[in-house]
Amino acid sequence: MNRSNFVISLSLALMLGLGGVSHSLAMATPELSHNGVSNLRLVPTSYVDRYTLNVDSPTNIKITSASWGSIGVNMIIKARLLDHDDNVVSSARQHGGDFVITETLEPGRYVLEVEGQELSDRVQTNNRYSVRTITF
Repeated sequence: MNRSNFVISLSLALMLGLGGVSHSLAMATPELSHNGVSNLRLVPTSYVDRYTLNVDSPTNIKITSASWGSIGVNMIIKARLLDHDDNVVSSARQHGGDFVITETLEPGRYVLEVEGQELSDRVQTNNRYSVRTITF
C-alpha cells in the first residue's frame, strides 16, 4: 500500500471510529480564554462539543453562544459547565436559541459541554456557533 492510500485509509478509519480511537479522543478539546471568542463550529446534534476552562482565582464569568443559521427557529443550543469531578456546576439558560451561563467560579479546571437540539423534523446542516467568555 502506498503512502497516500495509507493516509486515506487511516483517515477513513478515524472518521468511522475504527481502530480503537473514539470520536471524542480524535478531536482536540479547545481551551476557552477568560475574555474572548472561540472559533466558529458546526452545531453538534449527534455528539457533544467540549471546551476546557482553567481558572486560577475566584472569577465571575459569563459564557454565551453566538449562532448563525436557523438557531432559535429550528434548533437551540444547550450547554452545561462541569467541574473537574464531572459535577454539573451550571446549566445554561436559553436566550433566543443561544445559551447563557453566568457563574462565580472557584480556582480549578472546568469543562463546557455544548450540544444542539433540533426543534423540527428538518435536519439542519448549516448552523454554526461560537462561544464568548467575559469575566467581570
